[in-house]
Amino acid sequence: LDKMPREPKGATLLQQGLTELNKILPSLEGRTVIFLFTDAQYTPMAPYNSPSKIAAQLAAQYDICFAVMDAGAENKGLKQMQKIANVNDCSYMVSFADLLGNPEWMTGALFDMSDQAPTDGREVKMGQEWENILFDFDKYEVKPQYFAIIAKVAEYMRSHPKARIVLAGHTDNIGTREYNKKLSHKRASAVRDYLVTKEGIDPGRITLNGFGFDDPITSNETSEGRAQNRRVQGILIEY
Repeated sequence: LDKMPREPKGATLLQQGLTELNKILPSLEGRTVIFLFTDAQYTPMAPYNSPSKIAAQLAAQYDICFAVMDAGAENKGLKQMQKIANVNDCSYMVSFADLLGNPEWMTGALFDMSDQAPTDGREVKMGQEWENILFDFDKYEVKPQYFAIIAKVAEYMRSHPKARIVLAGHTDNIGTREYNKKLSHKRASAVRDYLVTKEGIDPGRITLNGFGFDDPITSNETSEGRAQNRRVQGILIEY
């Protein structure tokens, strides 16, 4: 650590680092989460596009998600990071400082959730689940019959400002694994978007995950079972 530079020197080529991912990603199988720790400072330089354009190109070519760790971005740089976080449904941005106190934001990226309480002295209320939100086959639009359920969740979150929610999307087993993985993320994103746009919940309090058809709650052998598996589950966590 003593040999590390105390101050940044020279050009900051975030674009170059993103472009170099083209050498790595083709050899990786399945979905890849790219953790981008940055203060959003970068030096525009030919022949590279902006970081957000490069990220969008990567997302269009590979099965990737960006987890952008904001280490103090400001103004123009912050807008670039937000654009990277919006390249697809599974990408997002969080403040690195906030992340240190809320590790559940990494659900599905670094680890899966469990119901074991932490041992660091914090009092945590975990596992408060609400009725599953079900979806039509191959759809991700939230149906009006579930608006009241989401409103109750939002009311709880407004009255409990430290509460956060993990939204997990699921599908039935019809279709490919890759397609259903993306569909499950779209379903979780649809519920998140409703909470944000209709109920005014801060998106920073919402964590998304998509499991595709890997975690059914009942058999997919019947149409009734498949209907139950096309769902978004929500788990409220309160510190």
